[in-house]
This record gives sequence, C-alpha cells and structure tokens, in this order.
Amino acid sequence: MPALREESLEFLKSAPIILDFAEHVRAPQAEVWAAIGGDPSTWVPWFPGLREGAFTSSPPHGVGTKRQVSVRGVGQYKETIVAWDEGSRMAYRVDRTSLPIARALLEDWVLEPHGDTTTVHWTFAIDPTPVFRVSLRLSPKTIGRVFSKAMRNLDARLAS
Repeated sequence: MPALREESLEFLKSAPIILDFAEHVRAPQAEVWAAIGGDPSTWVPWFPGLREGAFTSSPPHGVGTKRQVSVRGVGQYKETIVAWDEGSRMAYRVDRTSLPIARALLEDWVLEPHGDTTTVHWTFAIDPTPVFRVSLRLSPKTIGRVFSKAMRNLDARLAS
C-alpha cells in the first residue's frame, strides 16, 4: 500500500479540497459517540460500503491510535487518530491506501449536542491524485449522500 503524506489538523483548513457536511441524529451525544468513537467494526451495519474495520492499537484509544478499514469499491485504508476529544471529536489521517486516490487525506468527526439529540459534523480534507481529482469534481454530492445515508442508518440503529 502506498504511503500518503502526513498532515496535521491544519490540513482541515488548507487542503486543496475540503468538503463539510452536517446531519442530525436523534440520539444523545454519548450514544452517538459510542458508535463513532468506538470499535470501527460496529460501523459496518450503518456506514454504506464499509466491509470491515478495526483498531490495530491496544486501548485506551486516542491520539496516535491506529485503525484499519476496508471500503467496498474504494479499497483498504490504514489510519492514525490525530485528534481525540473523548465524547465529542475524532479526527484521523489516512496513512496508506490500497488505491491511489490521494497524496494526503484527513477526516474530522465532531459531535454537537442539542438536548437529547446530536449534530454530527464531518469534514473530508483531501489532496487528491489527478485521476481522483476529476472524480471529486463530479462527486461532492455523492460523498454527501453517503454521509447522509450513514447518519440516517445510525439514527435508525440507535433508535431501535
């Protein structure tokens, strides 16, 4: 797997392409955090296309923790958590990917409580390879739809 460039949280403001999304989940922040900040394998039932996920570092999890995920049609990713505010924020950098989609990639998940509900903010910051840049011009709405579907699925899962 080719290595991607290491970036800090500043990349969330300076990346060539930054996509920001927000969705409402009808569950308390603690429940939403348990789903997003918890075991990545539990994302499989609610995050579209995710085939598998796992922490590859021992607990406790936080900054420096390693994760690995596999996404149908997009390949495998090895990640490092670069921000962790227990209960409210997790950001991770993609260190390696099986498909050459980016030179650098960082995702930031921030939870904002609203009483017994939560708004989930997701920022996708990427320095794409030239081939993937063309796809991204056509697909910001697609990426947004995947996120929206994931949050609807999570909402339904937490409601049951």
